[in-house]
Amino acid sequence: MTDVAVGAPYGGSDGNGAVIYARDVTPGPGPPIATFGWSLSGGQDMDNNLYPDLLVGAYLSSSAVLLRTRPIVSLFNHSLSFLSEGKTIDIDSASLETGGCRVSSQIVPCVTLQFCLGYAGVGVPTDLEMDVEYLLDNKVSEPRLFFLDSSRRSLKERVRLEKEIDDCRTHRVYVTSSLTDKLTPMSAEVSFTLVEEASRRRRYRRSLAPILNQRQKLTLSDSLTIQKNCGRDNVCYPDLILSVDAPDTFVFGKKEQLEVDVRVVNDGEDAFEARVFVPIPRGLLYNKFVAKDNTTVVCSPRTLDSGMILVCEIGNPLPMHKGVHFIVLFQQSGLMEEPRFEFLVTTNSTNIENSHTKDDNVVLKTIQVEVDTNLILYGTSDPERIDYNRSLYLSKSKQHEEHLGPQITHKYGFSNTGPSDISETELVILWPTRTLGGNYLLYLLEQPYVTGPVQCSHVPDVNPLGLTLIDREVNLELLKLQSQEESEHEAEEQSYSESSATGEASAGGASASGGSSYSTSQTTYYSSSSGDGSGSGSSSSSSSSSSSYSTSSSTRTRTSYSSSSSSYGHSSSSSSSSDDDDELIRRTRQAEPALDWDKEINTCGPTECTKIHCTVGPLVDGDIHYIYVRSRLVLDTLIEYPYDDVSITSRMLARVKALPHGVMPEVLPIRDLDVTTHVSPAKSLDEAPPIPCWDSSSGDGLSVPLPKPFFNFILSTYSSAIHFTCGYFKRHRPEHRARIADDAQPLNPPNGHNGHPYNPYSRPFYPGDEAL
Repeated sequence: MTDVAVGAPYGGSDGNGAVIYARDVTPGPGPPIATFGWSLSGGQDMDNNLYPDLLVGAYLSSSAVLLRTRPIVSLFNHSLSFLSEGKTIDIDSASLETGGCRVSSQIVPCVTLQFCLGYAGVGVPTDLEMDVEYLLDNKVSEPRLFFLDSSRRSLKERVRLEKEIDDCRTHRVYVTSSLTDKLTPMSAEVSFTLVEEASRRRRYRRSLAPILNQRQKLTLSDSLTIQKNCGRDNVCYPDLILSVDAPDTFVFGKKEQLEVDVRVVNDGEDAFEARVFVPIPRGLLYNKFVAKDNTTVVCSPRTLDSGMILVCEIGNPLPMHKGVHFIVLFQQSGLMEEPRFEFLVTTNSTNIENSHTKDDNVVLKTIQVEVDTNLILYGTSDPERIDYNRSLYLSKSKQHEEHLGPQITHKYGFSNTGPSDISETELVILWPTRTLGGNYLLYLLEQPYVTGPVQCSHVPDVNPLGLTLIDREVNLELLKLQSQEESEHEAEEQSYSESSATGEASAGGASASGGSSYSTSQTTYYSSSSGDGSGSGSSSSSSSSSSSYSTSSSTRTRTSYSSSSSSYGHSSSSSSSSDDDDELIRRTRQAEPALDWDKEINTCGPTECTKIHCTVGPLVDGDIHYIYVRSRLVLDTLIEYPYDDVSITSRMLARVKALPHGVMPEVLPIRDLDVTTHVSPAKSLDEAPPIPCWDSSSGDGLSVPLPKPFFNFILSTYSSAIHFTCGYFKRHRPEHRARIADDAQPLNPPNGHNGHPYNPYSRPFYPGDEAL
């Protein structure tokens, strides 16, 4: 016995003494002992187990304590090891001939795990038992190594050993086929404890049980590496090269999905657990991925604190000089924080890449979001033309609305054929309430009637005379029915127009013939880059028997008070398939000045107008909504002007105030539309005078003279024949303008459209050669 023990009679935590031997020894439970360790006596084997014991005295307590020694079991040849060359395993070429094992009818790579153990010692039994516990691949969260017999990662067994004879045991373990981590070594660990023997088997009943030598390793481990194509050092340094392709712009609202094209090439050694990380921006939803070029990719979305991200497994390993190609498809959803999508795509692997090759592992792709809207304005007058009878409105007492004159309702419609939505649109209707002399012209009867998401401010100048109105409920029901029918009609006409005139630019906004108007523009913009503008028509005049009341700007309606025998609007849109026509249209639009909102809504032309302010929104793809303004034509005002035919026009101005997804609409052009009602007094035809007839049987024998009208008919026929022979009726068309000029079009073409593209929203006021 070469150990040393030191007595400390006043040591210990309570000062009652201690013996210092490897660790402190203090009195246990029982009566208190003072000055423990005052004296020590060793070298005596008190229990005959071949180990010396220690006697400790405590003089103040008049007692002594015997500390007995336990037999020590020392281990030898104890080891744990994988029986594999180079401590590696090839998982790519597993077969029964090359060391593979069958698990559930599947061939998997396997290897033998061996554990050896022996013991010796003084005073130890000739045989004893050990409890042994194995644990496989315990350093990773997803184990890859399992025992073949049980398909479990742990195993317990009891081993009986004989003194000074070592014993070895083997177990077959296999690698699962679903492993992902091929870089981290797979480990095996074994621990063992001594089984306590029954007291009857000891040499002496009062002897202590043996104990394992605590200075030896009581836990053993070994590791197995997956064979890699990494050269002699078995360390791989990959070089991943990432490229991302996506459109620079994306129109929000279209049915098409956003495609992000991703390619990764490994220009270095094998890359294990290679992955690509694709963030999912707000406003998009991940739909699916499509692998290209016969590559294998597995993608799945995951939720992080910073948002959603798509994780794509591209190879484990991704071999040297190999690559993957796949496309990620996103669909639109929800709102965006900014009008752009940012994709910060990255790629990496579990084996570290050299720092000088990491620059091409990250790609930032920004996609600008565009909003594509197609705002269409409609307008009609009900009725389109009024032929009034002054004798029906001679009442001096104006108590009822019918005493003023005929009813006129202007109906304004607006729609968005998208595909993007319009969040908010501002509308202003300029209504010709009075003439410049202050007399009522179109007397407003009630607040506008609207359909859909339309909010109109209160109009103050409504029925100021307090006239008795016809039943409003009856009018509302009628307007509801009309709005439903017109929505269906406009949708059909719009569909026909778009399918029959694809690619034609249209600029409208004029008061259409017969009281109908139509204006449309296709606009695609980001930060409000605008498309085509719209033109505005005006009433035309040429003689001295009519007048036009219009709320249009004087720069756009130049003949507000001009006289004419007839007044009807025209459309400024035209199109041609030729390059010359396209160039002419392009120059015309470039020359057309942009409308100034503040100026236009404050310009009422030759009338004192009432402003009707409305807000529309949201205006989604396919919606058609209407605003109805009901009034009465005050005939007393028309009598003051020496004109027979009069055209009265109201005007609507529209501008987009807000677009979805943060797109700014500042430079989007203002839309405008005029609606005109043609008013004329009713005219009666006087009876023609009788044709004088001479009696052919008169007794005076005079010859019967020819009537004068018959003589005029003969003279006109003869004159027309002479003019036709001389080519007087042959129309001269300038050859250099035959394709683009309005006055060069045929009078009666085969298609019946007078040389103009078909427009379902324009109806000629008078039949004939409208192109002239």
